[in-house]
Amino acid sequence: GLNTYFYSFMVVFSATLFKDGKLRPKSNLYMVMATITWILTLRSRAIAFACIYVLIYVIILRFSSNRKLKFKWYYVPPILMVAFLIGWPTFEEYFLLNSRQARYVLLRGAISIAADYFPFGAGFATYGTAASIAQYSTIYSRYGLANVWGISASSAYFVMDQYWCGILGQFGIIGLLIMGYMIFALYKEVLLRSYESKSTLLASLTFIYTSLLASISAASYIQASVFISVLVIFALTAPQHKGVKNETVIKK
Repeated sequence: GLNTYFYSFMVVFSATLFKDGKLRPKSNLYMVMATITWILTLRSRAIAFACIYVLIYVIILRFSSNRKLKFKWYYVPPILMVAFLIGWPTFEEYFLLNSRQARYVLLRGAISIAADYFPFGAGFATYGTAASIAQYSTIYSRYGLANVWGISASSAYFVMDQYWCGILGQFGIIGLLIMGYMIFALYKEVLLRSYESKSTLLASLTFIYTSLLASISAASYIQASVFISVLVIFALTAPQHKGVKNETVIKK
């Protein structure tokens, strides 16, 4: 949908706002227009993401030199705390309080499967993915999920409205830890490439927080927006090789 499209759009857009550490003309206006458009998708997640984007934009804008931009890992706990406070009401509604919500049922099912099939899970294409409903997985019937609207074979509309439940159910705690480490390594590489430019730092932070928070209520890491975002950031931060003159050595 339009909201998903805006994930990758805002990453590309962010890369155009600064040049040589300075704000381009009319960038503030363009930023306001972009965030208003994002908010007008009328998705609660999009509204929260737009607010976080404005906050990050203002923080980066106030730095007078690129030397001050370097990201420190001790920034992570307070950032996660802010993200937790913003996302908690939605998480509580979908995963904790409403037992009729598909995401709630998928989370409880994933925990049960991970415990019963410890430590490797039920296996590939068995839970929480498109493959598990293309050839409807028997695991849903085994755990009493086949009659839940949104997960049943006839109404499997919400099976992929999450990411981590699918990983936990299919690959257990081991798979969850491995995938978590792989995504952490990707984020770390993206940040390491972004220290020299305000544009790439804004683009990278936008990619990280949108994909991470969206993974709670969507299969964000298998969406095209993630691939596009990573591709753009890596292209922007690719080392620039200066031309080297060829030298001919004549041996006598």
